[in-house]
Amino acid sequence: MQALGTAQDLLVRERWTGASCRTLIESAVEAFQSNSADQFKIVGDNLTISSGPAVSLSMMIHELYTNAIKYGSLSVPDGQISIEWTVSKEEPRRFILRWIEAGGPVVKKPLRSSFGSRLIEQALPGQLQGDARLQYEPSGLICEINIPLSSMQER
Repeated sequence: MQALGTAQDLLVRERWTGASCRTLIESAVEAFQSNSADQFKIVGDNLTISSGPAVSLSMMIHELYTNAIKYGSLSVPDGQISIEWTVSKEEPRRFILRWIEAGGPVVKKPLRSSFGSRLIEQALPGQLQGDARLQYEPSGLICEINIPLSSMQER
């Protein structure tokens, strides 16, 4: 609910025309972590995304963040998360976002899919005509989404 509220607050400020990807991600991170912003590296192109994809992206960040606190890099003081996104140069242009965890406990692939992993790998890509992959590397979870830019900027 907090992820939805954060995204909706941002979209209301922008009159539901869209939101800056950077502002959306920074707001999602700030909503859940007030004193450890130094655990995050946020890097990406200046990009405005439309309201529907903004809500979906906010939900994804919330799920990744929640799992990082419970099991991943944010469960330890020295853990780090890098959130990076770019837009591909080749046509059709694509929005590519990577969530990379480091410095946390050794990661093992879970035996069962959780609600969050199904949301990330099935619901989000299905809604936005793209794909998402969760990679359970021993050094940390990596999530990569790859979505047509046109799906992120639909009006």
